[in-house]
Amino acid sequence: MKKKETGIFDYLLWRGDLSFESSPLCEVDYLVFSRMAYLPFEMHECRLRSLKDAIGMFAEGERFLMEQDRLFSAALASSRRFSGIEVVDFQKIFSKESEEQFCAVLFRLDPKTLLFDFRGTDSTIVGWKEDFNMGFKTPVPSQNDALEFVEEEAHRHPDDKLVFCGHSKGGNLAEFCALLCSKSIQDRILMVANHDGPGFEENSIKSSLYEPLEGRYQFFVPQSSVIGMLLKHWIAPEVIRSTNTGIMQHDIYSWQLSGPRMERVDERTVSSRLFDQTLHSWLVSLSEEERQTFVEELFAAFLSYGSDGVTFRQFRKDWKKSIPLLIDQIKGMDSQTKKMMGRLLGQFFLCAGDALPDVRMEEEQRL
Repeated sequence: MKKKETGIFDYLLWRGDLSFESSPLCEVDYLVFSRMAYLPFEMHECRLRSLKDAIGMFAEGERFLMEQDRLFSAALASSRRFSGIEVVDFQKIFSKESEEQFCAVLFRLDPKTLLFDFRGTDSTIVGWKEDFNMGFKTPVPSQNDALEFVEEEAHRHPDDKLVFCGHSKGGNLAEFCALLCSKSIQDRILMVANHDGPGFEENSIKSSLYEPLEGRYQFFVPQSSVIGMLLKHWIAPEVIRSTNTGIMQHDIYSWQLSGPRMERVDERTVSSRLFDQTLHSWLVSLSEEERQTFVEELFAAFLSYGSDGVTFRQFRKDWKKSIPLLIDQIKGMDSQTKKMMGRLLGQFFLCAGDALPDVRMEEEQRL
């Protein structure tokens, strides 16, 4: 008999009528918050409003990163567990010049607890360029701004306990802030949850930084994880079952749940481990300067195409103009670099173009 699929929407139906007072925060709640960071709070004056009221400001034709976010918003607004949460503050920064795509939302869970919710990478080329920059540079602008946001808000609310969570790059930002914030703030952290977020350049973060967070750090990846296994992690992840395949498992709507917990599997798939080993071996063979050169060459064609907010989806759609730019950029590379670039491009076009569709562009075309 086929196992019933149980995801975030099922959790909201099953547990949505329970307040946090009657049923404390669990690991699935952190997953829900990680997806919540992608909702367009920054498009409205949502500060100091309940989550229900903030979602009520979203227009009927609101632009969401994924179409499922529309249903997700409605489910949150009708949920007793989440609807009363307060949107305290948010910050969004997008800059082609500094190669930064950053967004964070601060929620009040109860009179004594704040949750820092970090958004992951969107479908813009600038956003993905910043991710690649992490392979040779720490901190990148998003990491700096995330830490500044945490320090400012934590000092503004000195008596609150704190939770950090995020998906994809948002998971990396949550982890970065928890590791490098001041000790007085770190002592107030209840939990840090990284959902399939990449690690760090190997020489930038020491394993000893994790010691103060023992018992307060969670790292989850799906069984075919690609994004979450990029760069160096000092703590092994817990592996979650997803109903999608390949890199499409990065979509946390596909992650399977068992009550208040995510459904574990024994280990990552062979393909995930093989890609991880191949990429790691290749990166180790490069100097920091060579990594930077590779990233700059990879994205030169992307960033020369279109406007500041151009997406991979647009790049692929306008292939008659964009692909020749990319081919010209690749021609001068050595054979090993060309081979690795081909593999990376295949993965990231799929993820940035399909798993994270650019609904904004589609809606503009309908106008």
